[in-house]
Amino acid sequence: METLLINNEDESLAISTINKYLEERIFDKRKKEVCLVFSKKPSVNFFKLILLSFYDYKSAYLKMIKYEKNTKCNLEKVIIHSGEDVSFNEPKIIVGNVHKGATLRINTNLVFIGEIKGTIYLDSDKSSIYADKFTNAVFVDRYGRRKEFSGVNYLMSFEEMEAM
Repeated sequence: METLLINNEDESLAISTINKYLEERIFDKRKKEVCLVFSKKPSVNFFKLILLSFYDYKSAYLKMIKYEKNTKCNLEKVIIHSGEDVSFNEPKIIVGNVHKGATLRINTNLVFIGEIKGTIYLDSDKSSIYADKFTNAVFVDRYGRRKEFSGVNYLMSFEEMEAM
C-alpha cells in the first residue's frame, strides 16, 4: 500500500495532486492500494471528488483515508518546590520533580518523567498520574484519607487510589 500525504488547505490543488498521481499509474500492470493522509478533515464535497477521481482513472484502489487530528499534548519542564500548590486541568507530560511539601491537584491525566515526593489530590474520577518514581508520595482521596505510597514506573488512577 502506498501512502500519499496531501495538504488539503487548497482543495483544488489537492485534487489535481491526486489526479496527477492516478494518471501516472494508468500503465502500471498491478493496481496499487492507496492510503490518503490529509492535513485536515476533508469536506463531504471534497470527499466525493476524491471518489470520482479514483472511479474515473481506475489505476489504483482507495484503501484508506486518514486525516491528522489536532491533538494537544503539553510538554513542560518544571520543578515543583516545597510549599507550592499546583493544579492541572489539561493532560500534560512533565519533565521534572516534585519536592516533599509540594501539592498537586489533578483533574486530568499527567505523566511525570521524574520523581514525586509531594502530596497528590486526584480530584476527578477520570484523573490519573504516572511517574518514574514515587517516593513517600501522599495521596489524598475525596474523603480526606491520606495514603502514603512509594513505587517505580507506576500509574496511579482515582479508582486505584480508592482501593488502596
